[in-house]
Amino acid sequence: MQKKLSIYDQWIGIRLSKIILSGLIIASLIFGYLYFAGNLNDKSTALYGGLITSLIAVVIQFLMGWNEHRENENFKKMGILKVLPNRDGKEGYYYRLLNSAANRIDFLGSTAHSFLHDFGNQNPDAGEKASALARALKRGVKVTILVVQKDHLEQEKHTKFEEAKVKLDQFIEQYPNLFSYFYLSHKLSHTLVAADNECIVGPIIPGVSSDVTPAIHAYTDSPYLKCFLEHFKNECPKTS
Repeated sequence: MQKKLSIYDQWIGIRLSKIILSGLIIASLIFGYLYFAGNLNDKSTALYGGLITSLIAVVIQFLMGWNEHRENENFKKMGILKVLPNRDGKEGYYYRLLNSAANRIDFLGSTAHSFLHDFGNQNPDAGEKASALARALKRGVKVTILVVQKDHLEQEKHTKFEEAKVKLDQFIEQYPNLFSYFYLSHKLSHTLVAADNECIVGPIIPGVSSDVTPAIHAYTDSPYLKCFLEHFKNECPKTS
């Protein structure tokens, strides 16, 4: 897969294009004046033709680059960091958030079973990724979990609900001042994992694991995420 340029790299490219474009315009004006004044020989005239061709190519490239830059700036203004093809996989997006959290972690999901399975092992020998949630709590990070009540889940998720509840209660017992969880009285349409000022939000698709569905990674002050974060806060009044 081709690596995308950062906004910084694209901006440098646009500025470089501006310099080249300005140079070509100045050179074209000079040669154009000499051409119409009849002061160019055949070789210079051929050079002038090549110069005009290069100018047209640079103008086209500049316009394309500027359009892409404007699109990236719109993403930047919205506070969107990246559109993710999935929410874990080889990149480990959730783990990065949990591992870097310094103040708070918020989770919204159907049962939290997969989340706790992947990151909620309290055994210190389980590995950094598997114990990421426990290590965050030991750092003093406040963790809030929001899941769906059992009665509002599909029958096939009831076992996962019970297994997750055991782990949730274990965290409550060990970290009563830092860990809390709440239940939703309705089904979910999306999942959410937030750590400090970053958040990942993605859709829930029936029959498809959330690990392989796309998501948006953005800052928590992003206008795009406002309604998602307000929903979480309203469902968990103690998180305010």
